[in-house]
Amino acid sequence: SSEGRIVYDYNFDNGENPLSYNPLNANEVASVENGALRMFGSGVAVPPLANNLHYAVEADIMVEKSAVGILFNYQDNRNMFMWQINTATAGEVRLRPHQRINGVWNAPSPNPVVLNLPGVTNSSLKQTPIHLKIDVTSSTITTYVNNTVVDTRATSSMGLQPMLGAIGAHSGGGESGYIDNLKLTDYTEDSENGSVLYNYNFDDGTNPL
Repeated sequence: SSEGRIVYDYNFDNGENPLSYNPLNANEVASVENGALRMFGSGVAVPPLANNLHYAVEADIMVEKSAVGILFNYQDNRNMFMWQINTATAGEVRLRPHQRINGVWNAPSPNPVVLNLPGVTNSSLKQTPIHLKIDVTSSTITTYVNNTVVDTRATSSMGLQPMLGAIGAHSGGGESGYIDNLKLTDYTEDSENGSVLYNYNFDDGTNPL
């Protein structure tokens, strides 16, 4: 609608700080003074973790060469998650969850997760996409491939606050593939239907990313 949907609205008039979480630095960097947010020190201030956070990222993926990944929980260009579908090892299709914290990529265990799924092979992924769904709550990240659970891990094990950040795509040097129907749905306030925040099918030939 023309009025839009308000997602965040802070006027700080009650003297409390709703942006008390600083994911990049343990030191406090913000306070509320005179009805406004005062920033000081080095870091960022964002809302603290919502205990009922729940969102899902989905995409259809084909791997042309080696690997392609989905970015989510994006805080800035140095802090995010990336779930990679990897075919670089002969005879194995692998899920490789990554974290990027302060600009450094890591692949926390368990990693890699070998996908033993009917019809999903290195060669099939060049022509037939798989459907990847990453379901994120405050406590757990559950990954589905073609509607089958392939990985479940504690959200806290990934080292970043779970949040409704931007989504995107990733490939490294010598890697290539195709991503379609990339979508993020927020289920935090509506666990049944959710609210679609991003939905890219690329059918118009333009690149929204």
